[in-house]
Amino acid sequence: MTLPFDQFLELDEPVTRLTLRGWVRRLDALRAYYPEGFDGPLAVSPPEHRLSMLQWTAQALNLHGFPGRAIVMFERHDAECVAHGTDLQLAASLAQHGKSLRQAGRFRDAEAKNRQALALLEGTSGGPALLLRAVTLTWHGMALAHRGADAESASSFDEAMAIFTSEFAQSHRGVVAVFLAQRFLWLGDPEEARVHAELAWSIAWPLESDPSHLDKWGARKMSASAARNLGESLVRLERIEEGLSWLLRAKAMADEVCFVEEIIPGLRAQAMARRLDGRYDHARVLLTQIWPLTAAGPYPMYECDARLESALLFDAIGREEEAAAERTDAHRLAHADGPPFSFQPRYAVG
Repeated sequence: MTLPFDQFLELDEPVTRLTLRGWVRRLDALRAYYPEGFDGPLAVSPPEHRLSMLQWTAQALNLHGFPGRAIVMFERHDAECVAHGTDLQLAASLAQHGKSLRQAGRFRDAEAKNRQALALLEGTSGGPALLLRAVTLTWHGMALAHRGADAESASSFDEAMAIFTSEFAQSHRGVVAVFLAQRFLWLGDPEEARVHAELAWSIAWPLESDPSHLDKWGARKMSASAARNLGESLVRLERIEEGLSWLLRAKAMADEVCFVEEIIPGLRAQAMARRLDGRYDHARVLLTQIWPLTAAGPYPMYECDARLESALLFDAIGREEEAAAERTDAHRLAHADGPPFSFQPRYAVG
């Protein structure tokens, strides 16, 4: 039975947003207020509640593995926000909207949303607006790193970290550290990635057992991401067994809360480790688990990475034509919106 909306706001919404067990059923809890499904009307009337519900739904769709569907929900939210919301609410949505667009391979649109959000937040000082600026700078830095804009990406991350360090909780530094670890993996610098991943882990893991930290789901996201980045860094540094141990730990944590954004690169990194230690059949099984997830997202960037790994696996077993086909698919996926809005990782893939 669907809870009356006021009871949902008071009782169920915080549970499904902040706890590990609650998060798993968050989409179902939100779906109850869309009688015809997420593509249909929202059965909530007050504008302020509608804005919250549309944004929460978009976020949940994204984190449960559906950034493409999240984009549609963010579009609904932003249209209503222009009519009934504030600049701060719109800026918060635009930053997350940009994240989903980036994940779905729409780099040009993602960057436009990030820059629009930053323009709305220009000159902010203190409080929620400054925190939101730092978060937006982090996601903007990731979008720039995707397409190889190194200097601007570094500047965006530097400003975000400066704000988090001087103004906000240690946990926010952990989020930036996670993203920096991924950025350095794309730049082909696994040692620097390892340093940032270890920092993120040292911040994130204690939060899961800290009774004063209410957002256990937020801590879990950071922990799973830190563990995966650390594991992948170690594999690329040829510390394969150690790296694989971290990757398996990350996969278990991500699976528990259906954190698809980390499950996919974790599977690909595990496949890399198995290829490097000669367990080719196991590597192939891991890669085949990726394709349904990337198709459902969609996650063309993650699929590009996985196709490159698949090509290396075919190379290792002497199937050159299939390796060439995988590289062709990877190139098509990486092209995205075309230069300069293309995926340009520079890690060593051999």
